[in-house]
Amino acid sequence: MAGTYRSGGPAKPSAFKRLEGTKVRPDQRNEPQHALGEPEIPAEVLEDPLALACWQEHAGFLRQVHVLSLAHGRALAALSLAVADFQRVRAAMRAEGHLIMREGPHGMTFNPLIRESQRLTERIVKLLGEFGLTPVTSPKITAHAPPDTFQTFLGQKPGR
Repeated sequence: MAGTYRSGGPAKPSAFKRLEGTKVRPDQRNEPQHALGEPEIPAEVLEDPLALACWQEHAGFLRQVHVLSLAHGRALAALSLAVADFQRVRAAMRAEGHLIMREGPHGMTFNPLIRESQRLTERIVKLLGEFGLTPVTSPKITAHAPPDTFQTFLGQKPGR
């Protein structure tokens, strides 16, 4: 929306701002607060072993830094399915011998698997960035320190 008073990139969620230690503006304090935790795995991910492996890998990273919430199921599913599709495209390219050009009905044509690989790579990088899992976005997210188990133990003692 060029030319509007809100030109620029999309607003960063206040949860990310708090993790980075950035001040949250008053108008951003009314954002929805989602409960942290791993969302239910969608059926389309459960049916695909490659996507399920990607889900489990990425969910582990995101839980570790306390970024994954119950509301992120669809976004994590999109990431998992895109990575699984990318792996299949790359396997098909390997099977063909990494051909850049191939014979088509109208002569030599550009291998459509290369375009699909590029499209999926762009989508994966974008989705990884949404979760703070790229080299550019990961330094902006601060992982929470693990709880001090001794202090937790002391806090659980009666009368303290």
